[in-house]
Amino acid sequence: MRLWAAGQTLIAAGLIISAFRGTSLAGKIAIPLWQSTTIAGFVLVYVGILRFFGRRERWAPLVALLAALTVCSSFFTFVVFLVPPRGAAVYVCAAILVVACARALHSYAEPAVRASARYLTWVFSALGGIYLVLAVVQASRWDSPQGMFANSPIYTTAYVATVIGTVLWVVGLISMVNERLQASVAVQADNMTRIFDTSPDCAIISRLSDGVMVNVNEGFSRVTGFSRAEAIGRSSQDLGLWLTPSDRARLIENLHPTGECENLPVVLRRKDGSTVECVVSASTLDIDGTPHLISLTRDVTEQRALEAQLTHDAATDALTGVANRRHFLAQAQEQMHHATQSGRSLCVAVIDIDGFKQINDICGHAAGDAALEHFARVAERRTREVDLLGRLGGDEFGLLLPHAGIDEAYAIVDRIRQDLLAEPVPDLDPTEPLVITISAGVAALRSNTETLQEAIAEADSALYEAKAQGRNRTIKVS
Repeated sequence: MRLWAAGQTLIAAGLIISAFRGTSLAGKIAIPLWQSTTIAGFVLVYVGILRFFGRRERWAPLVALLAALTVCSSFFTFVVFLVPPRGAAVYVCAAILVVACARALHSYAEPAVRASARYLTWVFSALGGIYLVLAVVQASRWDSPQGMFANSPIYTTAYVATVIGTVLWVVGLISMVNERLQASVAVQADNMTRIFDTSPDCAIISRLSDGVMVNVNEGFSRVTGFSRAEAIGRSSQDLGLWLTPSDRARLIENLHPTGECENLPVVLRRKDGSTVECVVSASTLDIDGTPHLISLTRDVTEQRALEAQLTHDAATDALTGVANRRHFLAQAQEQMHHATQSGRSLCVAVIDIDGFKQINDICGHAAGDAALEHFARVAERRTREVDLLGRLGGDEFGLLLPHAGIDEAYAIVDRIRQDLLAEPVPDLDPTEPLVITISAGVAALRSNTETLQEAIAEADSALYEAKAQGRNRTIKVS
């Protein structure tokens, strides 16, 4: 577009300059300036057409053509003042360029602008024919008329053809640009429609004022269970999609700063009454002057379940299902911090299965695994909901007891020991029941200056004291 505008400007400037041509020095200077300026305008129009269709121009022949015209015009103006060869050269150059424009339009125009390109092809072709005829006529004459509309009809015809041709091709170029824009808009609209319809997510277009849905895609039915016919003309509130009715108001509130929101977590109620975890991204748009909301709702139920499973697996001992060492110590550190800040009691126990190596050596590793699992189930049964049991490694376990004094913590751990004595390890040979015993040490957080490592060390020391006293016992640090 800029090249076309520049070309038209140069052609118009050339026509204006031509009015000042004459036999004086200034008039002679105006002649090659007018002719070179005009032909330069034709060059830019041609280059603009090539670039419009994504083609690259070859500047060398174009510059050579313009330079040859300038030399010819200057020679027959300042050296030998002859109008016919000078005029014929201008018309030949103009004919070459407009025919090149016609060829480019015929060869490179895409279907979207084919109608305008065909019209322009005829305009440039006709103009090229006129310029060729004028070149032949001019070369055959020996007169040298002056003025834009001198007595010779040659000049009158040339000027009129240039002006009319310029008007016609400007109209055609504008039409071609509009056709491409319309085609581009249509393609974009078609692409958006295709994306909207084929998106696996739930896509909804609704009026912003009342939430009435004007269009939904197939993903809407998969996520909500409602058909397209059931949804259009009704709002999400009418269908009872929001498990929490205030969620739509929250969505609208998040839109206010920028007109967009991304990945807002919501829970939707399906047609069958089940719920589905989703994230909603939305933006506002105008349709026929009415504000609408386009939203994409993605079902993340499986993703959330997978994330929860991965989080659980990362924090859980695979064999026993209790907290692994890393998670236990992290939680213990956090609980220790809360206890020191609030002044609440906190106890920690370290528990070891007696003779675990012998169980593995005599009964086999399957029995050893069963013993670990059995201990974990009994311990979880006897502990409180706020307590945390973790496997520290091998047959060693840690037990965190918030809001428990040393005596209460001791009682909980010792009940675990007693239950293990009364319950053999299940799923083993009933003729050779396996009863496990434990040794445990229990310590309390003594002051605001004591660390987690110090408390665990105290419980561990009590554990070894229990083993030294014969095992199968619980010792508290008093």
